[in-house]
Amino acid sequence: MSKPGARVPSMVTLVIDVSDEHGHPLGDPDSEVMATLRPTWSASALTAGHIVLLPPVSVRMFGTEFAAVALAATDDERFRPAGWQWEISFTGLDLAPGVKPLDLRAEAGPVQHLSSALAGTVTPKQEQAS
Repeated sequence: MSKPGARVPSMVTLVIDVSDEHGHPLGDPDSEVMATLRPTWSASALTAGHIVLLPPVSVRMFGTEFAAVALAATDDERFRPAGWQWEISFTGLDLAPGVKPLDLRAEAGPVQHLSSALAGTVTPKQEQAS
């Protein structure tokens, strides 16, 4: 008999708390503003006789509240290869820089914030004066 939860990967909820200079969530309810998260490698696990692959995950950002998504934790020992991370990129937003790696470890807590994981490295690009 397997242990309870043996087939379920360790999950982390990532709050995509990207905001403007006033603290308002970035996004737009009238357009396709998206955050896309992909494993850095083809991370997979063999769980209860099934191969589990981690697909890319897209999250729509409406700009009314911060989006959140449940993702497999990067320190779940069942996923190989070891050392894989999530990468996040955005479409429909003018952000600097483009793609950023995320190490979402379950040991850091069940709910994590993008602003903490990236320590302020994802910010809106400033308009250049003409």
